[in-house]
Order: sequence, then C-alpha cells, then structure tokens
Amino acid sequence: MIGQQWQIPIFSKEEGERRHRKIREGMASRGIDCLIISGHLGMYRSQAADLRYVCNYCTWGDGEHVVFPLKGEPVRFTWSSSKEFWAKKVSWIPVKISAKTKEGRDYAGDISAKLKELGLERGTLGIVNTHNMPVDLYLKLRENLPHAKFESARDILIECRIIRSAEELEFVRKSGECGDRAIEAIVRTARPGVDDYALTAECEAAMIRSGGESGNFLLIDSGPWAERRISMREGGTYRKLQQGDIILTELTPNYGGYTVQVLRPISLGKPPDDFMRLYDLHCELYEIVRRELRPGNTKDAITAQLGEFASKKGDFSWVWALQDVDMSEVSRGVLPGEGELKPGMVITNHPSTTYRSGQGHSGHLFGDSYIITEGEPECTSKLPHQVFVV
Repeated sequence: MIGQQWQIPIFSKEEGERRHRKIREGMASRGIDCLIISGHLGMYRSQAADLRYVCNYCTWGDGEHVVFPLKGEPVRFTWSSSKEFWAKKVSWIPVKISAKTKEGRDYAGDISAKLKELGLERGTLGIVNTHNMPVDLYLKLRENLPHAKFESARDILIECRIIRSAEELEFVRKSGECGDRAIEAIVRTARPGVDDYALTAECEAAMIRSGGESGNFLLIDSGPWAERRISMREGGTYRKLQQGDIILTELTPNYGGYTVQVLRPISLGKPPDDFMRLYDLHCELYEIVRRELRPGNTKDAITAQLGEFASKKGDFSWVWALQDVDMSEVSRGVLPGEGELKPGMVITNHPSTTYRSGQGHSGHLFGDSYIITEGEPECTSKLPHQVFVV
C-alpha cells in the first residue's frame, strides 16, 4: 500500500502485527527475553532490512537500534529530531532520540536503561545481527549489563523474513516491474558511442520512475565477447560501446525494501556463435531450475542436477544458479537445512558457469527471480527470454 501520511510504499498495521507475533513466537521458542536489532544503510540499504521489517521504516544516515522485548513495548532509538519526525509518520513502534554525548549518541546507555526498565538486566538478550552491531556498542552493553546473557539471534529474523506474506509479495512483484522497465531503458539507450555509465543512469532512472528506490545494486558491463573472462563490473565504466559488443546485466531493483533480480544480455548487432552456444546452455540450465522450483525440493538437490547436466556439455569447474533474493547479509545465501523450498520464498534463478581451463566467460548471462507457490513458480519478470539485439 502507499502511506497516506507519507507517499512511500509502506505496509499495513495488520502486516506489522503479523510480523511482531511471528518474531515473538521465535523468541519464545529460543528462550530469548529481548532482541536488540541494529541496522545501517550498507550493501544498498539492505543492512537496514531487519529494522525496516520490525518498524516499517528505513533508516537514513548512521545506524540505528531497536529494543524488541518478548513482553512489553519495543522502542527504536534514532539519531536526530529530523529522523524522529519522518519515522513517526510510518513506524509501527515508538521512536525516541538517543541521548547526546561528546562522541555522538549514547545508544548503549539508552538501550541498557530500557532493558533495566523492562527488568531484563539478567535476561537472555538476542543480537540481530552481530554483523551489523558496532563493536563498541556491543562492548558497552556487556559492560553495562554484566549479568545478562548475550546470544546471536539472526536466525529468528531469517525464519520470519524468508517466507513472504501476501502484502510482501505484492512489493516483490512491483520490484519485478521496476527491473523490467530498467532493462527496457538499457535496450533503448544502447548504441555505439554511448558509455556504460549512460546505461547505468538510464537504468536507475527507469527504476525510480517506476516507484523503486535509488542506489540500487547494478552490474552492467560491455565489451567484445572474445575478450570476456569474468562477470560484470558494478555500474559499468566510461568505455564507449562499439558495434559487436555484448552487454551483460545483473539488476537488483528495490521497491519498498524488497528486491528481485533480472538479467538479460544485449548485443549490438548479431551475437557471435560462441556466445550463443554458452547462452543456449544457460537457457537449458535455467529451465532445469525453473521446473524444480517446487515446494519440498531443495537448493542442494537442484544444484547437483545442474552440475550433472553441465558435465555432459563441457569441462566446467563450477556450475550454480540459485540464490536467495534478498541483498541483505541476514538472509543472503541462507536457507534452512539443505535449502528446502517453501511457498512464499523468493529465489533467483541465474545460471552461472566457470570453465575449468580458466578461459572464456565466467558468470551469469541471464536470469530472473521466482516466487515459490504451491504449484508453478511465478516469475517476477514479464520480459521475454531472449538476447536483445539492437
């Protein structure tokens, strides 16, 4: 939905209540009295994903922190009155400006005080996640709360976030639309004399015009196919496109905090035969994965199928395709067990091959993200599966 107080994509109050119930179920099963959730704008805003999931609001500027108790009212500590002003418009939980010190904001003191107010100075405290929390904050919390038990609790948010609700899946679909518009913008722009950065600019603009957020993870790279040895560079270069170039893309649009991926190759003129041979193999690998994206199948078993199939087609040292769609470190590459697929998961299918000889292209050529359903998987892109020739 679009927020009435602030025209950005946000979720309903009911969605927030569902998330909070699910989080607390996970806390109860682990015996955790309170979560301390940290986040910042690193990795294309994805390191704020846990905060956003809990609060309905994406931070900007420095990192922020949430105290989320099993019982009692949570609170989000923020940096300034301006951040508090905007957060209060959409946040599901109270927002408080952290006390000021000579070094900055006293997050450790405020978090410790809140925990003592909740009677949890001897409680079991779950850190979400240890990759995001500043080390000085963690050390000060240990000093302020010497009798508390600290545990890593990133798995609780992983379990909650990895299965998307109906509302979340609508954001996923919108993200897919943003990606399609971006590929179309690259195709319109690509011609000899234009540099990669121009492609990136038009790609990002198309995503934003479609409702997406700025600052997306964009891999766009071009050059003669015969010179390709490794996959794409982020955002391209000042190199001018030439007739005969192959443009490779791996776009990760972000709509309201939800990302997908879309990859389509673009050729300036007729693509060379050796490119098409590898492309056709990747199409076969892609189709194997698409058929297997069903509940109960596992990521490991599908990857094994790919390796067995590819071994009959060439001498490859590495073949893979499946990746959890989230950019954030909290869930990237993390599926429970062997990676069992369940309805509501969103998985990217982008085959990647590496020749054992070290020669030739290493990486992706095309791909899409899929929503796992009870039956046929739903592709988030509506673009045709083809090489776009311009």
